[in-house]
Amino acid sequence: MPAHTFTALRTAGLYLFLAALAAMIALLFATRISPTETHIAALTEGLSEQQAAQARAAIEPLAGKSTPKFEAIFTVSRALAKAKWSDYQRQDFLFRFARTAGTGLFWSNAALFSWLIIGLGVLGGLLYHLPKFVATPPGIRHDGIFLGASTNAGWIGMATAAFLIGFYILLYFYHFLIAEWIALADPFSMALRNEPASQWFMYGFL
Repeated sequence: MPAHTFTALRTAGLYLFLAALAAMIALLFATRISPTETHIAALTEGLSEQQAAQARAAIEPLAGKSTPKFEAIFTVSRALAKAKWSDYQRQDFLFRFARTAGTGLFWSNAALFSWLIIGLGVLGGLLYHLPKFVATPPGIRHDGIFLGASTNAGWIGMATAAFLIGFYILLYFYHFLIAEWIALADPFSMALRNEPASQWFMYGFL
């Protein structure tokens, strides 16, 4: 493979992967929350009478409005914490709240965004990594690993580590803030389990 083709393919792959990553991050800030009476009824179904009343009281101030996601979630979270809900109950409810009452381009086309973002990420990764297996002799490919910014405590490695640590913190303790990322795995979860993805399905899927 000519050197310029090798470089062009890897560069294209890197840009595709970064585009998919940027789109994923943008999704978190593109959602707005617009709860309706139908949403409230669905969210309070199965709760005790007391908890249903508390959840309704927490959500109703937002009903009929279009509120930025983080503002809406923190508003409801504070109300539920004041009502002495446990952390588990509150986090589970907030996740369902974000998925049920979320509006915007993503929630209107979740399946399309899922295939687009995951597809771009996978294609970018393949274009970046496969050419080096074609263009170089067989064997262990570890040339220059102590010189690369991504493999020798360089800025790329540090940024990647910070992103992954942040992702795991959100996944374990604040998964309701990344409901869009979890929903990206919905088509695969529906095909395998016939139910929407949970944070643990998305974690395993990745």
